[in-house]
Amino acid sequence: MISGVPAGESCECFPPSAFFPWYAEFLRSVVLPNSAVRAALVLSGEILIGLSLLLGLFTNLGAFAGAIMSINFFFGAGWTSPDNAMLNLLMVAVQSVVLLSPEAKKLSLDERLSWTAPKLRRFLVGERR
Repeated sequence: MISGVPAGESCECFPPSAFFPWYAEFLRSVVLPNSAVRAALVLSGEILIGLSLLLGLFTNLGAFAGAIMSINFFFGAGWTSPDNAMLNLLMVAVQSVVLLSPEAKKLSLDERLSWTAPKLRRFLVGERR
């Protein structure tokens, strides 16, 4: 039971026409039967992504995973209101800027680590020397 809604019934409270049809089927057939595992993965993913972006360590990986998670949330509940949709898409845009911009990593731990391991510079910071 999640938030007072028995497992298997949580998708029924949303109108079926509002979902992306292929994603609704994914939610019903894969996510709901494994909701406890999925919840643990989302929680640990959010913590790791947040730490990655806050500390500036493995920023590219954190920004990429965050964008994937935001897209997932958009498909899952972005249609519920224009605010939800725009917030998730805005998060994807910000994470894409962090991912693609070497300048966004100038004050990060990735920058310091790239000086001690120059071969990892392209992966960590996204630029060549």
